Amino acid sequence: MDIGVIMAESKVTYLAPVEYGTPVKAGACTCRLGNKSMTVEQSIVHAETGEVFASGYVILVAFDYHTQKTIPIPDEMREKIAEFEGLEI
Repeated sequence: MDIGVIMAESKVTYLAPVEYGTPVKAGACTCRLGNKSMTVEQSIVHAETGEVFASGYVILVAFDYHTQKTIPIPDEMREKIAEFEGLEI
């Protein structure tokens, strides 16, 4: 594969410990599509109470591995992400 994404930045905020046996849900969504980058937010919550144990984000940048340069997010990728996440482009 010549085109993909690289992680440019990440941040996680730990808010509470999770003990073995605690029911959890993990979620992620692409909340922003820029020209060359996208932001994906994540969270881990208690499955029953909704208490947030951790939240964070990553910034991914479209990258051409052949030329070793950042590129605009390809239209096909942008359209599929936008459709899945319900984003307007």
